[in-house]
Amino acid sequence: MFFGLRAKPTITKNTTPLQVVNYYFEGVQQINVPLVAETLHHVKNSLEDVVTNIHVFNLQGVTDSTRTGRLKIVIDKLNIEKLSESEKEIKYKVSYTFLVAMPKGNEYMEREEEFILRPIRKIWRITDIKILKEYKPEKLDLGTQP
Repeated sequence: MFFGLRAKPTITKNTTPLQVVNYYFEGVQQINVPLVAETLHHVKNSLEDVVTNIHVFNLQGVTDSTRTGRLKIVIDKLNIEKLSESEKEIKYKVSYTFLVAMPKGNEYMEREEEFILRPIRKIWRITDIKILKEYKPEKLDLGTQP
C-alpha cells in the first residue's frame, strides 16, 4: 500500500565524492534530515543529530506557538580540500563555521575535519569524520561574528 511513496535517492552511482560532501552540508543547512542521512554510513562526529533535533524542535513549535522564531542553521566559510584519492577511499579536509540561530541566542563553532568516503554498494558515502580542530567561544558577540 505504501510502496512508491519513498522519494528517489539524491545520491546515486553517478554522484561524485565531492558532490556527496556538498550534499551533506546542503542537507545540514536546509535541516533536511533524509539528505544528511543519505550521505552518511555509520558515522560518528557528524552533524546529523543536531539537524534531527532542530527539525523536531521546529515541527513541535517549541520556540513559540506561531513558529515565527524557528531555529536555523548557517554554514559559512566552507572550504573543502582533497587530501588523497584511491579506488576504495577518498579523504577531504573540510573547514567551516557553524551557527545555530535561535530566538534567545546563538550557538557558534568553527570546525576543521577530515572526511573519509568509501563506496558502499558502489555509491560513495561519508564513512568517517575525524575532528581535527574545534573552537566554541563561550559567548558569541553578534556584532563581530565572521
